[in-house]
Amino acid sequence: MFGFLKKKKEEEVDELPPLRTDIHSHLLPGLDDGSGNMDETIEMILAFQKAGFRKLVTTPHVIHGSYDNTPEVVRARLKQVHNELTARNIDMKLEAAAEYMFDENFVRWVQDGDELLTFGSSKYLLFETTFTAEPMQMKEIIVTLQRKDYFPVLAHPDRYQYLHNDWNKVKKIFETGVLFQINVMSLSGYYGKAHQALAEKLIDNEMVHFLGSDCHRMKHQQEYELAMKSKYYRRALDMQLHNHYV
Repeated sequence: MFGFLKKKKEEEVDELPPLRTDIHSHLLPGLDDGSGNMDETIEMILAFQKAGFRKLVTTPHVIHGSYDNTPEVVRARLKQVHNELTARNIDMKLEAAAEYMFDENFVRWVQDGDELLTFGSSKYLLFETTFTAEPMQMKEIIVTLQRKDYFPVLAHPDRYQYLHNDWNKVKKIFETGVLFQINVMSLSGYYGKAHQALAEKLIDNEMVHFLGSDCHRMKHQQEYELAMKSKYYRRALDMQLHNHYV
């Protein structure tokens, strides 16, 4: 009897919808601190394919003074990777958006209505902040983006030190309507215990909209596979993740 119940429980776990789309990575070669060349890009894409992914939205950093990537630069590099995938007969749907640093330039672009790279038909816009301090205008800019029909997505809130010991601040940011994307590698403890604890608490409170790999290099692929074995990864898959609809 107990063996039957155990088998049934395992079957139910296996029925969880697998993650087929990743929405946060740094795969375009030579644009940021991710892939350094085309061969490395292809190696990582093949690793995603082996893990069961069918679509990747890669998101190069846009940081003033460090990675001044424009939509034109990103699209041109994406085209180069598409050509390489075709030449090697690799079946992977690859799109590109960006991971915008919340800085003065980003604020100005939002306010001036400049073009911003998004993904999905819902105009999801991925942005990050510094690890140590919440930007003063973040809530106001989130509202501005929403009024302009964007769906702002906060990249890896689990990694921000200013949120690790301030759950009320986490809730206030969440209540603005911003979408939360956590890094899967946080669930394996890759970044540290505080990051893992916050990622797990966000899942416990169903405050996660996207999972992302934040893959920069091949070693992240190996760590991702470890995180996929965690009970919190399984628990996250049981949520209505937006990954499934991008």
